[in-house]
Amino acid sequence: MTGNTVTLYRKQGRRYVPVSEYERLQGDEWQAGSHLTVVAPGVTFTRYRVNPDKAALLAVLYMHRDACIEAIRKMTEARPSIKEPLTPEQAKAWQQWQEACGSLHSVEIPAVAECFDAIVRTVEQA
Repeated sequence: MTGNTVTLYRKQGRRYVPVSEYERLQGDEWQAGSHLTVVAPGVTFTRYRVNPDKAALLAVLYMHRDACIEAIRKMTEARPSIKEPLTPEQAKAWQQWQEACGSLHSVEIPAVAECFDAIVRTVEQA
């Protein structure tokens, strides 16, 4: 290794012979501590200085990130704040109101706990 160049070697017999070199990048040097790297189709994700006790959960969440986002999106959609099922007329009026007004004060926004439960269900089902 000279300067910012790293030489890679391959063992042939009892000797190591250089096979290639690459330029060291600033991100190549990891600091002391525990790090999590997740590699999946379309995703490479690295978190530095993670708590080892939480690494497995973090890995699962990052691997299923898109499914978790979709679960949160579904859970945070506007919905009527009444608990009884809507009649067909109410459902039609609700749909028309959503199209005309968007989100106003008479809608219920799901609690964060509901979103968290949706994430847990998503991870359990994945």
